[in-house]
Amino acid sequence: MQTLYDTLQKYTQVSRYDECYATSIIINDGCFCGLTVWNLTTGDFFLLRGEALIITTGGACRMYGFTTYSLTATGDGLAMAYRAGLSLKDMEFVQFHPTGLVPSGILITEAARGEGSYLLNNHGERFMAKYAPDQNGSRHQRYCLPLSGDRN
Repeated sequence: MQTLYDTLQKYTQVSRYDECYATSIIINDGCFCGLTVWNLTTGDFFLLRGEALIITTGGACRMYGFTTYSLTATGDGLAMAYRAGLSLKDMEFVQFHPTGLVPSGILITEAARGEGSYLLNNHGERFMAKYAPDQNGSRHQRYCLPLSGDRN
């Protein structure tokens, strides 16, 4: 996001809306036509009209009790798209650090695994062993975090 911001500063013909928060996507006759926006500095709401929309709001990892994900990854962008009737894609992709220590959030360096360390689950088994690549580099199963229901 910082790189995008820095790059946009070079172009005077591009409008930026700093300190603004999109609150809803407007769909008319099945087509995107704009956003409602809240200006966090003034408190005003306004309409941004547009012909196309690319949503790059990040994931929804803050829905988990413990995560190392950014505080901004609330899932609001996904919820806004869902409320507008848009399809959500690849919802199972979640940034996940199995070496995050609860409750501090400190991450154990990847170098620890490079030196031969491995994680154990609460049963003393290697953590996520069945999802790791085999000797040929292929995965045994695709791993998806459950969104609801059974967590096994």
